[in-house]
Amino acid sequence: MHRCLILIGLLACLSCTKVPVPSSLVSTSPVRVYSSSKGLSLTSMEPAQDGGYIFCGHTPAGAGLGDLAFLMKTKANGDIEWQKTFGGAQVNGFLKARQTKDGGYISVGYSSSYGFGPKSGVYYADAWMVKTDAQGNQVWQNTFGNVYGDTFYDVKEMPDQGFVMATRFDDTDAYWGKPPANFIVQAGVVRTDNMGKGMWVHEFYKTQYRTNAQSIDLSPSGDIVVGCMIVKSNASSDQASFFPGLLYINTTGRITHLASVFSTLGLCKDIHIVAATDGVYMAFDGKGSGINNINLFKVGYNGKIIWQKQFASNVWLSDFRSAGNGNYYLSASNYLGKSSMVFTSDASGNLISSVNCQNSTTGTNDQNAVTIATVNGFPTPTGWAFAVSVPPTYQDNANKFVLTFTDKNGKINDHE
Repeated sequence: MHRCLILIGLLACLSCTKVPVPSSLVSTSPVRVYSSSKGLSLTSMEPAQDGGYIFCGHTPAGAGLGDLAFLMKTKANGDIEWQKTFGGAQVNGFLKARQTKDGGYISVGYSSSYGFGPKSGVYYADAWMVKTDAQGNQVWQNTFGNVYGDTFYDVKEMPDQGFVMATRFDDTDAYWGKPPANFIVQAGVVRTDNMGKGMWVHEFYKTQYRTNAQSIDLSPSGDIVVGCMIVKSNASSDQASFFPGLLYINTTGRITHLASVFSTLGLCKDIHIVAATDGVYMAFDGKGSGINNINLFKVGYNGKIIWQKQFASNVWLSDFRSAGNGNYYLSASNYLGKSSMVFTSDASGNLISSVNCQNSTTGTNDQNAVTIATVNGFPTPTGWAFAVSVPPTYQDNANKFVLTFTDKNGKINDHE
């Protein structure tokens, strides 16, 4: 299989634009609404080393133009420190941004402005990574991909300050007409050095019809663990069934264990993993008895299931992470109650607590028309911080996102 690997390195901040910070967003309000005249679509929220937050996503570039990726840094109270956009004349977006050991940031996603697409004239997106300094100024950017659309979903910094990314590589033109019998979208892992130069690129699950690598983590031994979603065939009965899978690979990209897990549960919308000393925790959406649930599993490094739990009906999982004290947080959207939720489980998957932040307190103008999509929920010294992506409404046709601070029970005292 032919693979075209494109590197665009060491570009100065020519595609990085600083966005003025509206003075109206500098306040002490527990509900902070972030948008622009064109809108902001949020895809990720992560904690920063100073107690603040880093947000990323995409924003329309203007009429007749594509999207630009954006990166935003706030203080712990939600005040914006800086906000910048990245990308060229085509479609660009970030799906994940993380702070790096040097105090800067690594952001990953997709771009059809650079790499193979513009050179071939087809403008399919390539998997895209951008490194910035601590102030959000671009240091370098690289793309990886082939003929069709490719995307980075997650990134981790390696001990040598290089990077490893979970990706999807499209090997056929999958989006025109009926999906072909041999349609292949393959889960991939890309390893780079600290300047984004490719060290190796590998694809996995080559016998499956379609696979995405969505979440990546490092085990205590330094190996790489990848959470994937798998579609078995082009049969109509399989098209709505994304099954969860796990990859165990070493630092050279060699598979140490491959496990397709729980193929009896379909509709795996989103998958997140956390590697622990004695196994891998995997959380994903799964449909059981006609109701969407959160599924939480622990799988040993031998690929065998240690335990499995299912809970939280009528919710969509949006994030899963370690709490740092042996417990775990699961952020979710309650799509019936239009609220944001955080579930806390212990190391055995037992539910400790749940916190619910009602949509009626998000400070938007059109409460009944919006469907909440929680990006993340983080504990604060006094309670919780929820990041919520809000789609356009009939009163406001621009995407926005909201940062809401609550007490430990999810209550916003002055917005009741």
